[in-house]
Amino acid sequence: MKIEAITVRSVRVPYRRNHTLSFGPQSYASSTIVTLHTDAGIDGYGEANVLGGPFWSYESTASIEAICTHYLAPAITGMDPRSPALVGDVMRRAVNGNPFARAAVEMACFDIAGKAAGVPVNRLLGGARRDSVDMIWSLADGDPQKEVDEAIDIHETHGIGIFKVKTGHKPPEEDLARLKILSDALGDRFQLRPDANQGWDEMTCMRMMPALRDMGIYLLEQPVPRDNLAGMTRLRAMGILPIMADEAAMSPEDVSNIIRVGGADIFALKVAKAGGILPTLQSAQIAAAAGLQCYMGCMMETGLGVSAYLHACAAAPDMRYGAALPGPLLMTTSILKDEITYRDGKVLVPDGPGLGVTPDWDVIGDLAPVYDA
Repeated sequence: MKIEAITVRSVRVPYRRNHTLSFGPQSYASSTIVTLHTDAGIDGYGEANVLGGPFWSYESTASIEAICTHYLAPAITGMDPRSPALVGDVMRRAVNGNPFARAAVEMACFDIAGKAAGVPVNRLLGGARRDSVDMIWSLADGDPQKEVDEAIDIHETHGIGIFKVKTGHKPPEEDLARLKILSDALGDRFQLRPDANQGWDEMTCMRMMPALRDMGIYLLEQPVPRDNLAGMTRLRAMGILPIMADEAAMSPEDVSNIIRVGGADIFALKVAKAGGILPTLQSAQIAAAAGLQCYMGCMMETGLGVSAYLHACAAAPDMRYGAALPGPLLMTTSILKDEITYRDGKVLVPDGPGLGVTPDWDVIGDLAPVYDA
């Protein structure tokens, strides 16, 4: 079997409400759908989603389309997609960085490999250690009263009781006041995890962490800029709250370096930032070897990308901190013929061949294209 062509299509998938991170509100997912076409007539699908543009990382919809079309496609055309590790090696030689683009292509390779073998992708990764994972919902509206209502509704509808709280967009004092309202209303029933997305500085964290601990906050995710590893290490050494590394832990090499200096207690895994499922699992294995835990985050992908994340969750050595994969529930429409299943506080791993989901091209065709500002 050989790859004959790669096609890409980018669309806006609207959110039901703004998803506000440290760099601003997002009203839609910028989803780039990558299709690998083979001479065997089996197509494979992958997805890359940037949060509005080159803000969370340096990649954008435009760069992903260009990298896939002009650099990755010529490099891997003619290769067997059932060898995702080899395809990944070739992609890393073809382009420097650009993990979101490479991850989308690798997802599509695994989708084809699973379909060809008639098994779910996790079977190709050593088998499933779990068929579901604890689901985490993101509170990112910015209005704490609305977020209290949202958390209660999400719990009653889907059984979810773990909530990430996006902070860092407003002044720290406003973040602290918002977290206090959420803690007073929800803290005795639910777990709250602030995620500053690099939006605070070290001194701010030192001032705020005792108050966060007293609120019963469970952990603190990526509080300072990714380049301030020394600051993360000092914050962790204070022993006030567990520190989770996200933007600082892009690659397996990053995870290894953070462990070496003692910069984090927990690692946020993401298939997109690592450059694929295989490097994501490498990061998980490095953390496990050091006795540290992981959780699975996302880039607010549609159900297509989420399916790949779930197969990584199934195969990872440890996933006790759950997975924040809210994209399909937050979007106004699904681009799939099959739905990701959320039930009793968990999200289920698809069990069909390949990724276990199929794009609905009629729906995709009705969505607006993405144009970077």
